[in-house]
Amino acid sequence: QSINNPYKGYLQKATKQGKTNRAMAEYRQVPKVDDDDDEEQGGVTIPSSSSSQPQPQRREPDGHYSSDGSDSEIDCLEDDDEAAGIEMHERDLTHMMETVQQHNNQKKQRWHSNDDEFYQPPKQPPTGSSSNGSWCACGGCRIVAILLTLTALVAAGWFLYDSYFQLPVHYSCPKAGLETDELSGFPAQQQQPDYFAPSTVRNETLFLQSYRNQGHDHWGISYKDYKKSLYEWKAQKFAPYLHSGDAIYESASGLGLNLVLTLEVVQEVANVTGLVVYGNDYEADSVKTANSLMDHGILPAGAQKGRICQADSSTQLHDFVPANAFDLVFTGYIPPLQDPLEFKLSNVDALWRKYAQICHPSNNRDQARKDQLQRLQEDWYAAWVSEMIRIAKPGAPVIVEQVSPSVCTDNEDWGGVDRQFWRAATVQKYRWDVDPKSIEIQEDLSLGSAKGEYESRYHVFMKKNVAAE
Repeated sequence: QSINNPYKGYLQKATKQGKTNRAMAEYRQVPKVDDDDDEEQGGVTIPSSSSSQPQPQRREPDGHYSSDGSDSEIDCLEDDDEAAGIEMHERDLTHMMETVQQHNNQKKQRWHSNDDEFYQPPKQPPTGSSSNGSWCACGGCRIVAILLTLTALVAAGWFLYDSYFQLPVHYSCPKAGLETDELSGFPAQQQQPDYFAPSTVRNETLFLQSYRNQGHDHWGISYKDYKKSLYEWKAQKFAPYLHSGDAIYESASGLGLNLVLTLEVVQEVANVTGLVVYGNDYEADSVKTANSLMDHGILPAGAQKGRICQADSSTQLHDFVPANAFDLVFTGYIPPLQDPLEFKLSNVDALWRKYAQICHPSNNRDQARKDQLQRLQEDWYAAWVSEMIRIAKPGAPVIVEQVSPSVCTDNEDWGGVDRQFWRAATVQKYRWDVDPKSIEIQEDLSLGSAKGEYESRYHVFMKKNVAAE
């Protein structure tokens, strides 16, 4: 092996000429070099350039070599001791060769380690592990770890988002819109104009400045007057059951003004603040406007918007709104089916005359139609109210405001259900999860008293059953 060391020249010389003893003698003649002048190369100390070469040598007549005239040590060797000297120096030479080989091996090992050529046997898998887990070595474990980390980050981000805003109920609005010309599972109908229709809000900034005193839609009544007419009812049936931080839900929330009105009354009467409001409406424009108004400050101080979604109140809430979630659930109005028997008459007066005829049957055919008319209307109300009961917490109030009586009871209204419907629905027909003893029916003194119209409307208050222990 070619390796820099102080023995190289002397070993080669001794090997070629068979002069082991003389080579050893010459080796002893090499001058000593201070450690400060040494240069480290590969872990072997090498004399500096000023003394790295052996001194000039000459051959004497007797065949001996001398260095710089210092051959006295060689001449002093006696012939009869030459054999013993050779044996001694051979042992020294063997020791030197072993030292050289050791340096060689150490340097070789360093070379292989630096170049990643030094072989190390592969680690054995732990006892009990699968021997065919090469997918993990190929990056499978790393991919799984990354996916799990990303999933955790997404979940944590959503949790922190809702936690930051302190939302008590968590869900997302459905992405798909609704067909505005039909209500799922029920006959097509003409929607009654909304009390606070989106068409009212043409300029949002101006609306926020004037809505309290401005007349709205075809009713011609302002928010201020509407609040006054409902104040006593909401003070009695809303305020006692709410606490600061509770979540309330309005089905068919429209622009959200009834929610705003409710929050103001509850805060003024019971000093309840920090309520979180949720709701839905069938009309996409109403939902869009309600979200925008709430985002721009229409809610009372401390109140907060949860989710306002577009959805059919009778059939779609169970797809995304969790059960047993809200401290109070109400609706300001359930719009009745306008043409349950689907006569599809374009003239409204002719349509009402047709239903008035059915309400006073003169034969079995008309009586059957009357029964069918009321059954369809009751099923419609039941589907709507059933979802309100489902999402209310056990023991929470479920409130339906401004209920229209049946068309046969008051043919001046839009049609609805009579007062006896509620107890029968709870106990017999629909078996709602409501305490029958909690049902209260109270006259609606809002729009009827203000306009002299729809005087037969009423409010319904009931409480969901308390969960069994």
